[in-house]
Amino acid sequence: MPERIIVFTMEKVGSSTVKWALEHAGYLVDRVTPSNWTGFEHNPRMYKTITMMRDPIAQMASMHFEYSHKGAPQSARTPHDFMVDYLPKITGIDVYKYYFDKRKGWQIYDERMMLIRTESLTEQLDAALTAFIGPGDYLIDHRAKGVDRFGPKYDEYLRSHKIIDPERLLDVDYVKHFYTDEEIEGFKQRWLKK
Repeated sequence: MPERIIVFTMEKVGSSTVKWALEHAGYLVDRVTPSNWTGFEHNPRMYKTITMMRDPIAQMASMHFEYSHKGAPQSARTPHDFMVDYLPKITGIDVYKYYFDKRKGWQIYDERMMLIRTESLTEQLDAALTAFIGPGDYLIDHRAKGVDRFGPKYDEYLRSHKIIDPERLLDVDYVKHFYTDEEIEGFKQRWLKK
């Protein structure tokens, strides 16, 4: 029977890419978020778990666009909430207590959980999965799915919604723990131009 892997993430961080890569290599994958966690039948502490994070402004903008496009209510959870309130309760691992290799963009914790940044998927997912669960035929196909599905509407949404005070939004421990100063500056410049 194929090994089961849990992909436990926030919304809009690229978890589909990880799920597809694992399924292509023959793994059973459960993709779980805080909003669909209740009723989930498997204990993630019994399985290897992958979690993800993303530039929080990009993640929140993508989430807001998708929920407003669907007419669905938006989650009030922030990336910090996920890392502090959800991830340790579900996995037993507090990622803030551990070193994170910002240059590599991913880290394995206690041999049973891996965290990878969305921005690192294209270049690092194969190496990260190989280190975490072993070599496999991982299909790495990461691109912004929202752009593929919504194209010009998403681009227009980003142009028409100004991000107020991106410096303040990015000057938080959550971002500083996982990104280099240069990467944070790049995010600031990206969102200041919007």
